[in-house]
Amino acid sequence: MIGQSATVCSIVVGPDDHGVVRHALAVAAATDVPVVRATEPPATVPWWAGGADVAHLHFTDRLYGPDAPSGASAFERLTEGLSGRRVVTLHDIPEPTGTAHAGRRTAAYLRVARRADALVVCSEHERRRLRQIGIDLDTSVIPLPIAPPAVRIAGRPAPSPAGPGGPGRTVGVLGFIYPGKGHDAVLDAVVPLPDDVVVAALGQVSAGHDGLLRELRETAARTGRRLSVSGFLDDRTMALAMELVDVPVVPASTTSASSSLCSWIAAGRRPLAAANGYTSELAAAAPDLLTLYPPGSPGALRRAIVQALAEPASTWHDGGVPAPLRPTAVAAGHLALYHRLQASR
Repeated sequence: MIGQSATVCSIVVGPDDHGVVRHALAVAAATDVPVVRATEPPATVPWWAGGADVAHLHFTDRLYGPDAPSGASAFERLTEGLSGRRVVTLHDIPEPTGTAHAGRRTAAYLRVARRADALVVCSEHERRRLRQIGIDLDTSVIPLPIAPPAVRIAGRPAPSPAGPGGPGRTVGVLGFIYPGKGHDAVLDAVVPLPDDVVVAALGQVSAGHDGLLRELRETAARTGRRLSVSGFLDDRTMALAMELVDVPVVPASTTSASSSLCSWIAAGRRPLAAANGYTSELAAAAPDLLTLYPPGSPGALRRAIVQALAEPASTWHDGGVPAPLRPTAVAAGHLALYHRLQASR
């Protein structure tokens, strides 16, 4: 709670392992507000949540339905039961590509935005994209939180990577496997590298994309590469896997904000990241936390991987996460927004 006479609640929809859900729960914990939790969009919310002065919801279309129009409809039904002010954090903002799919997603996000008293996005890049798709409501930018790495980063050197001819050197991609994530770009980039270089997918296949995994395995077999797919990993196992990867990579070229990138950084790693609006924004704010490479070129990514394998220390950072990106600052930004909405009632 953030006041004696006012209440705030967070309504979090989706599976526990989804990045947006994890972010929403982390924000709720940091701001000490109660959570209404549902894996599927509920038709109603508890009376105490429906009557809260401020309700905070996080929206990405696939958490609310099988497609964007269905997701927007489910969101609209849910918010009909909320009597207070609504904060909506928008994730995975559509790109204005002109395709029918982008048009459907844009229309859905417009519908959701109309239900908000305050919008939040996690980057200036996303705020610009909102303007491009016609959402010009007042929008706050509150970044994804990045926790400083554990003390072990400062207390002992990074693990030594495997050498050529050993059991394998890994180029790791973190998170769900889905189109546009960039696993295919990494497989293309490592084709000419020594046989001991392995591409490791740390995560499971996103629902409905089993065909993509088959394609990735076929590509690996055709090009003589090794592809390792971990499937679901619990937090402890994932943390160990992230530590043991030789080269962390965030290869998605169009991400609007990336929890995978922030997770690598929070683990003490300095990942290679395809330069785009979001990663360039983060690199400007914290240049020592990631290494950018030009997107769309297997050669550029290949050169970056080769250099990282030759200089393993370059894939780690010293723990210096800037204060505005830390969880305490992110929590303060949300609390200030809640107070502002309460004051305007």
